[in-house]
Amino acid sequence: MAAAWRRSSRYQEAPTLRSPGPPWDNVNSSDGVTLDDVWKVMSGIVTNIQELKEEVRNNGRAIREMEEKLDGVLSVRKKHASCSGVKVPGGLSAAVRQVHRQLGEDLQWKVGPNDCFRSKHNEQVTKSVTEAIKDSGDAWGPDSLLRKACNRYFENLKSQKKLDLEGTTDVSKRKKTLTSRRDRLFKKRVKVGREILSQDDFDHLLNADPNFMSDEESDEDDKGVFIVKPPRWREKRLTAIVQQCQQVLDENRRTGVMPCTSRPRKHEGFSAREAPAAQEKQKYVEKV
Repeated sequence: MAAAWRRSSRYQEAPTLRSPGPPWDNVNSSDGVTLDDVWKVMSGIVTNIQELKEEVRNNGRAIREMEEKLDGVLSVRKKHASCSGVKVPGGLSAAVRQVHRQLGEDLQWKVGPNDCFRSKHNEQVTKSVTEAIKDSGDAWGPDSLLRKACNRYFENLKSQKKLDLEGTTDVSKRKKTLTSRRDRLFKKRVKVGREILSQDDFDHLLNADPNFMSDEESDEDDKGVFIVKPPRWREKRLTAIVQQCQQVLDENRRTGVMPCTSRPRKHEGFSAREAPAAQEKQKYVEKV
């Protein structure tokens, strides 16, 4: 029996033990994936990692450049802010005005409605003013303070120019309105005068002109009323003739007949206009 056991154990072999190897040792070509395929995948991964590292490196460089630019912007802003709250000394303002006046006509700031401080011409003027102040030897402070003083004077000049233009426009508009009203008044008086005046008086009126008619200004308290201001120097005969014609115009207004006065009229003083200088019109001028 012992012999039989020995014979059977001869065919029973102990299992073979192997140390584990790389995972691709178990790759079988029959599965469709080869070792070359694995190495290609690994190579692609390594390439992607290298590209990612390069991108990170470039981004870091871009971030550093952006930080440098931001630092520069903040530095300029800080420098500007350091002067924005500083009051411009009176002496510096006076120096800017004096230098600007001495630059000549070609180097004056343009201060029209559409002109700005930073235009090409005005920047050249500002540069000339600041350089002249620096050359004078007076230490007023940084360039930003000098520029601030220049800008303030520029704005003052522009504001004054605007007021002048508005005043000129108002005067011109008022003058044009009064001229137009005198012209209409003269034509209406000639029209009624043709019907009511003698030929001699009508010719006397016709040879005059609208300059000898009264100014008709709108009443500030009642826009529907004319304030009438006759010329002080108008000769008495012509004054009597136009008054006769005006009575008809006023009556026509009440009755709704044309021509007529467009508004009620009230007399108040005399016109400030000067008498015409034309020699042929002097017969209508009363010496006062």
